Amino acid sequence: MSKVRIKYRKAEVLRWLSHMETYRAWMRIIRRSEIPIRYSEGFSPHPKISLGPALPVGVGSEAEYMDIKLEGDMAAATVRESINSKAPEALMVLEAKVIPDQTKSLGATVKYSDYRFYLLNERSDSLSAQERCVLEGSITKQVGKNRGQRIKCFEWSQGNEKEEQKNMIDFVLRLPVSTRVKDTLTDLDEVPDLKNCSFVVDRIAQWIGKDKMLAEPLQI
Repeated sequence: MSKVRIKYRKAEVLRWLSHMETYRAWMRIIRRSEIPIRYSEGFSPHPKISLGPALPVGVGSEAEYMDIKLEGDMAAATVRESINSKAPEALMVLEAKVIPDQTKSLGATVKYSDYRFYLLNERSDSLSAQERCVLEGSITKQVGKNRGQRIKCFEWSQGNEKEEQKNMIDFVLRLPVSTRVKDTLTDLDEVPDLKNCSFVVDRIAQWIGKDKMLAEPLQI
């Protein structure tokens, strides 16, 4: 028996699937892939698939994770290829790794998520340093209501190389898993120059471990 940790994308129209709908989609895909998935015991056996922290409905991702348990051993590359042969492009496995069976669950170990926020820049100039400080201060104040939580705005960019993204402003926020994206969007709406803006949000990374000792879930 073996346990495999999988990193996958959830994009395009599939960003609108709920956590439970995503789980059911993976159940169907894995059954069709014919990999030897392990089932629970009892009157209603179900495949041993464990998804990571829930992704908010409407948020895309290039860094979702799940653990699956198999009957017997199978190379991680074979698992990835078998699943991808039956999965839609918007729900593809990006990486897979065999991990020790006693590894703690993703839900118990993931501490932070990185989200990229995109919005159309309708101004001719870039956001000022003061506006950035207001944004960071507003978010920090909101998150600070929860004891022990911190937020970090570690990337901010104006303009992109791709022609279709030249008028986009995007920035990345690292949020504790207990912080809701919905609350962060409320904070952004309090910034005068961002009020009533519509954002597209993607999760681009997840982190396990403690402060100053963070690693991606596959780096165990």
